[in-house]
Amino acid sequence: MADNNTAVAVASEKKETTGQPARWLGRFFLLGLLALSAVGWFLPAIVGRAWSQTDVLEILAPNMPATVQFDRAQLSWQSPVLLRDVKVNDRKGHLSANIGAVTTGQTLWQLVSNRAQPLTLEFEGLVSNVIVPTLHPSPQSLSLQDPKEHIEHFLKLLLTKQIPGLPRATSVHLSGSRLTFVDSDKRVLTVLSDISGTYAYHPGDAAVPASHKWEFDGKVEQPATQGRIQTQGEWQAAGGKLSPEAEILKFAAEDEKLLARLTLDRLPLDSLQPLTSESLGGQLLTGALSGEATLAVSRSPKGAIQTLAKGELRRPAEPQVELLPMLQRPDGTTVPVDLDPLTWTLQANYVREQDLLNVPQLAFSSVPFGIQGQGQIEGVNQLAVVDVAGQLRCDAQGLFDQLPQELREQLQVQGLRVAEFSAKGPLRTAPTENAEAAPPGNAFQLATLLTWDQIKAFGLVSDEGKLRASVDEGVLLLDPVHFPVNQGQVRQLPRIVLNSDPLQFQLNQGALLERVALTEDLVRSWLKYLSPAMANSTSIEGTLSLAVSKPVTASIGNLETADIPGVLTIHRAKIGPGPMIRQMLTAIDQIRLVVDPRNALNELATVTMDEQQVAFRLVEGRIYHKDFGLNIGDVRVSTTGSVGLDETVDLVLSIPLNAKWLKQGPILQSLQGEVITLNIRGTLNEPQMDLRPLGEFGKRIGIKAAGGLLQRILEGKRRGQ
Repeated sequence: MADNNTAVAVASEKKETTGQPARWLGRFFLLGLLALSAVGWFLPAIVGRAWSQTDVLEILAPNMPATVQFDRAQLSWQSPVLLRDVKVNDRKGHLSANIGAVTTGQTLWQLVSNRAQPLTLEFEGLVSNVIVPTLHPSPQSLSLQDPKEHIEHFLKLLLTKQIPGLPRATSVHLSGSRLTFVDSDKRVLTVLSDISGTYAYHPGDAAVPASHKWEFDGKVEQPATQGRIQTQGEWQAAGGKLSPEAEILKFAAEDEKLLARLTLDRLPLDSLQPLTSESLGGQLLTGALSGEATLAVSRSPKGAIQTLAKGELRRPAEPQVELLPMLQRPDGTTVPVDLDPLTWTLQANYVREQDLLNVPQLAFSSVPFGIQGQGQIEGVNQLAVVDVAGQLRCDAQGLFDQLPQELREQLQVQGLRVAEFSAKGPLRTAPTENAEAAPPGNAFQLATLLTWDQIKAFGLVSDEGKLRASVDEGVLLLDPVHFPVNQGQVRQLPRIVLNSDPLQFQLNQGALLERVALTEDLVRSWLKYLSPAMANSTSIEGTLSLAVSKPVTASIGNLETADIPGVLTIHRAKIGPGPMIRQMLTAIDQIRLVVDPRNALNELATVTMDEQQVAFRLVEGRIYHKDFGLNIGDVRVSTTGSVGLDETVDLVLSIPLNAKWLKQGPILQSLQGEVITLNIRGTLNEPQMDLRPLGEFGKRIGIKAAGGLLQRILEGKRRGQ
């Protein structure tokens, strides 16, 4: 019995000794499991601290086009991720924005365990600065070659630029945000606050194409215009269809589509100052505008693009004085800017197979300027041959101001306007081995139709006329479409060689003026050089025409070096005596007294001109003419000689003896065919006539009369014998 008890005790002791390691192993395993669970539970908090100042998007959502760093984080497996004091940077490391808080719409466990599910983010308190660049326009940027380069670049961008996607479906809600627009010197221009809105990206699937959608709204805080800005838009990959109200163009299902809208209420113009100050000569835009704008673009797989841009800007409804658009000059004074309303519409399409850009509609309208046109550009990537035309409405005073000073001094223009425009020709010429062998008329031409209420120039007055101005190979061509002047017409205007120094003008052989009425202003301005007898005359009536006899090239403002031959046609004229004609009257009356002392002085003789053509030539600063006839009473006289551009005269007055005078007796009849010539010197204002030949003429008459008397006495004596 005792032995049995002893055996049981030994066995029990062995069994207890054998179970102790197993129990301890189980306890250690349980403790380890609990420790791992604790670490796993608190891991987000640990990671949150470890990830501080680390790009969390690289971990949670790799391949995003930005980096996100935070200062503090609230992470929990069963709670949304909360990041505070977040800095969002682009991949180049430039600071893009600061965000007060970023909250995910999913728990941390959902983000880690299922990266394919949509990502939802809440951005609160985004703050960013936007630098508005300063534009520096230059003459090179306005060259005719640049438009082609700009068009090529823009089309290439539209054809090849791929809209970036995101690695997963993403939606972002923005609230309490702020944008500050500054210039390059960090001067604050405009501040938008209380910005809120949503952005959504869908990567696309078998039923729905990929898309980006956005809608944002913000308040204008500075300047204090109490304005708002709203924008919304949508992009869809091929295969989608925009909502019916978004169908502005007839998009095909296989096209990529973009629609964007912008609504402005009292937008401060201060934000545009860096973009406009250089082109406005240092003046600054101030005030505010309201309006809306829409952009629609589609792109087909075959390379066809459709574009429609339209919008309107206007003054704010019931604006305060400080909201009215103004131009602030450098001296602090302001000038109102009347743009109400400003509207635009541009519809264009491009077909890559044909390399053809078609513009069926181009419209822009404002108070000072308006355009309505259409056209096309063939071979955009080759010569870019432009053919655009339309109606243009603007104050052309700026064009007038571009004329040479010498011309502006002679012109008085009222109501000058641009009515039409056209642009034709290649923006780039084809390379040729021999530039001189290039076909003529193959250059880019820019033309416009100018109209006016009245133009006064060089003694001529034109009411309600039209002329077509064009630029061809550096030459400004002026074609008189309807150019009434002094009851006649202008038939030709000079061409201006823009790239010459000094500036030159050219004239073709042919008519310049046709049946233009004579006026005192016309004579004072230039006709006195061709017809010096008319200088300073009064009560002028009649008509004339003017033509050049051969092609002419001369410098503007330097006619002393010009050589201009031409023909002046006097159709009819009646003239009140001026200084030179009064001296002619004196000479004629002295001749009358010599041939017939009974004639009274002819103080009120009528001066007329018959139909005649007078050749002239401007050379070496003097205008020469020959046999310019006029009728003084019943006496026809003529002048031959020259008048300098300095108004000095060197003339010969020819006075043929009148037939009525020669009937006074045999002595005068013996003077048949004789012409009395008198030299005229001095100036147009103070002509000096040499009357000495009249004394010699009187002596000849006296000698002949005495000889005749002596002969009669001798004959009487012979008969008496």
